[in-house]
Amino acid sequence: MEVEINEENPIEKKRWSRKRKIITILLIIVSALIFLSLTAVGIIFHYIGKVNIMKDSKVDVDSAISDYAKELEIDTSNKDKSDVIKAIEEKLGDEKSDSSDTDSDTLDKANQSNVNNYNTMSLDIMSDPNVLNVLLIGTDARDTSERGRSDSMILVSINKQTQKLLMFSFLRDIYLYIPGVESTRLNHSYAYGGPELTMQTIEQNFGIEIDKYVQVNFYSFIEVVDAVGGVDLTVTDDEAKLINDYLGEINKLVKDKKGADKLSGGGNLHLNGKQALCYARIRYIGTDFARTRRQRDVLNQVIEKVRNMSLGELSDFLDITLPMVTTNLSESEIFSFLINANEYSNYTRIADSIPLKGTYNFMTVRGMSVIGVDFAANINVLRKEIYN
Repeated sequence: MEVEINEENPIEKKRWSRKRKIITILLIIVSALIFLSLTAVGIIFHYIGKVNIMKDSKVDVDSAISDYAKELEIDTSNKDKSDVIKAIEEKLGDEKSDSSDTDSDTLDKANQSNVNNYNTMSLDIMSDPNVLNVLLIGTDARDTSERGRSDSMILVSINKQTQKLLMFSFLRDIYLYIPGVESTRLNHSYAYGGPELTMQTIEQNFGIEIDKYVQVNFYSFIEVVDAVGGVDLTVTDDEAKLINDYLGEINKLVKDKKGADKLSGGGNLHLNGKQALCYARIRYIGTDFARTRRQRDVLNQVIEKVRNMSLGELSDFLDITLPMVTTNLSESEIFSFLINANEYSNYTRIADSIPLKGTYNFMTVRGMSVIGVDFAANINVLRKEIYN
């Protein structure tokens, strides 16, 4: 039954006039929200457009080895694959140990153990839709045209169910089997096949899915720390001396004056990007375990500083740093991450190194100092922490 509206009735007219006003106000509010949402999305995608986004790809290891040999100017004619790898390893193993090589029986057992572990774990990779595993890779490339090696590898694992953010540093000297290559240092995987092979190597040796990677180099690290205004760290006198030693090379690379930014000694110091990079590279005090702890200390400070930035500061930070980042995260994945970044920053944060304490031994292979790993012990802890 239809109800007629008596437009001559003043009470009826007033009532409908009020309804029209409410509807108009609601339409204006909804339109404004849609406009603001579209504007926000546009701004976010403006920043995403600055990132160097790479397509997901599988590495052809044989081709990668051949290409890298050419890059190193290694003559591959009349050489089989093992000879080419041997020549590449000679180039990569530039940091020779004073110790003599570990006895052949021990190395043979380690090599066989590495292959057995790889064959098992490559068929037993754990994953979870609630978990995002992103590998942060810092390379030691001094030149944009140089591939270099993975100087630091930090697995950032975000578990939405347990609301935990885990940071596991994988030591670069871990001795393991690189797919399609041989047993050698973990950081050599990047030299052979870039970030894809490094992801594959960790994934198939430790049985945990690595979803994506984010990569920076020497120069990116410096710019990121400078963009947050530097970091505050407690530095010992011995660490300060090594920072000054490293600064010689860094100043030359960035074309600064010789002796620029040198420290007078240790203490509670405010470090700029160059000094923080030198601090994160120290490995002769406390071995590589202390080195990865220093890297995580710097990363934690950067995260905290970004969290407390104003919108203007954050905009400047993103403008400076994003063009220096290379990743295989898609635009939609980066968008999702940025939208949820504030929530993630409030997750419980846990940090550690792989291998874990008491699960490794030192060896010398081809003059290189390497770390033999109890894979089972480390895999158990990684899976428990990451996947709950």
